[in-house]
Amino acid sequence: MLPEENFQTAAYYSASHIKKVKALRAELTEHLDTHEPLKAMAARYGMSLTALKDCFRAVYGKPIHAFQREYKMQAATKMLVTTNLSIAEISGKLGYENPNKFSSAFKEIIGQSPTEYRKNRK
Repeated sequence: MLPEENFQTAAYYSASHIKKVKALRAELTEHLDTHEPLKAMAARYGMSLTALKDCFRAVYGKPIHAFQREYKMQAATKMLVTTNLSIAEISGKLGYENPNKFSSAFKEIIGQSPTEYRKNRK
């Protein structure tokens, strides 16, 4: 389950920074195949890399990379159950160039391989 916003912890950050972090979260969840480096994202949002990382963690309770990875795996679980896309196609839609890396990440987060997950849910 993805973390909800935590504005009590984030009270230290300006409303402007929180707004930017919320926009980044929306971007990450809409563009699952994003490969843009965090440093470039921080520059685009007009924040230092440290401020972006710290504010995101304060608002969502986890680092950007962990949030993005977990969100992708949740999307993968839906695709595995609701589509007939191959594991390679799903991994590509989620920005993984190597299906084996996707499968390893999936198993680490979900607890079983994508193939096992699909088989057990259909």
